[in-house]
Amino acid sequence: MSRVLICMTAAALFTCLPSMYFFHFARRTLRSRNQQARDAVRTTTLIKTYLLTATLGCVASVLIQMALTYPLALICTGSHETAVTYYNDRYQPRSPPKDDHQRTAVANEISLDPKMWLFEALHAFLLAGVVDEAVKHSAFARARPRSQYVYNGGQRDRQKQWSQDHLLVAAATGLGFATFENMVFFLGAALAPSTETSAFNFAVLVVFRTIIGEAFHTMLVVLSCINHLFIDLNGESAMGLACSWWQVLGKSAMLHGIWNFGAIAGDVLYYVDWFRYGPYIGSLMCLCAGSGTLIVLARLVWTRLKQYEQEVGM
Repeated sequence: MSRVLICMTAAALFTCLPSMYFFHFARRTLRSRNQQARDAVRTTTLIKTYLLTATLGCVASVLIQMALTYPLALICTGSHETAVTYYNDRYQPRSPPKDDHQRTAVANEISLDPKMWLFEALHAFLLAGVVDEAVKHSAFARARPRSQYVYNGGQRDRQKQWSQDHLLVAAATGLGFATFENMVFFLGAALAPSTETSAFNFAVLVVFRTIIGEAFHTMLVVLSCINHLFIDLNGESAMGLACSWWQVLGKSAMLHGIWNFGAIAGDVLYYVDWFRYGPYIGSLMCLCAGSGTLIVLARLVWTRLKQYEQEVGM
């Protein structure tokens, strides 16, 4: 019990560092302005959004995915028994393998099942990608400022403050979701037997999830936020609300799906015996793919932000 407490305390302190820095930055940014109108975004708004996404948002996302996993597995396999097996493997995991030979046998079984790969791909893109991003964007849309005219100053100043507040709310949403998700991962790793999760592996998990995971989730919401700003600027798509929502969430959901599917493939490739390059090369390939996805996302966010600044003349 003391091991779990020490690990979780250290992990919680480390994974909350980005959030603490963000709220310090946001508070300083908001205080540097002139007196704001009552309806403008404040630090309390960001805190409420952060906590709402970290609790209700994550829980809602998990419940929706659990409800849709069985129908998706049934569509992929056409068999009730197999669909139940897929569902149980995801939400009621089998007993951990006792040794590397058993773990390799399980990985081989998964890797040679094309229906399992189809299910995992659709789950990564449709459920993890679309559902997670829709939940996060719903929390963002609830808290975002509604009008530029609650701000002081001229048109350009109001536009700048309005856009900044959108980005602050988006960052609070992504950080809240990612931090809570990290805590769930850390708790699972801390409760695992010491023979399965060494101190080094736990430390690597904490650093990776904090630096890479939180940046990834936050930038996904920021990307959808910028897309939302474009929709507000240019008006709703001629094809209606559904098309507008896809314009907002499409790229974020796709990149999220690529990330999740890559993580699943990495777990499998680490243990299968038919992957002739070995487990460490497989892990390195997946790490490079994940880093590449993060770089693509960062570049996409930067490009869209510059396009928006040019569009509004900021």
